[in-house]
Amino acid sequence: MTRIRKKVVSNISAIFQKSCVPLERLGNQVTINMASNHIATSLLSLIEWWLENNMEPSPIEMGKVYKSLIIDSTVGAVSSLSAVAK
Repeated sequence: MTRIRKKVVSNISAIFQKSCVPLERLGNQVTINMASNHIATSLLSLIEWWLENNMEPSPIEMGKVYKSLIIDSTVGAVSSLSAVAK
């Protein structure tokens, strides 16, 4: 990872730290740092892909893709790990 990309991921990750707190309360091995880093790197990769593909689909559609592919999937995965841990 380039130094600039690392800094961008770090900044995005910091923004997601607070929103990831409930995930850690589920009692599994996924830490706030792991979850926020995963969301940040996934978001950045999705944005890079979108820019490389002439910003298609539309920003509204990409918002839906982001929610489904990154947020919902991450919450689902962390929740399923919590169920297994219990």
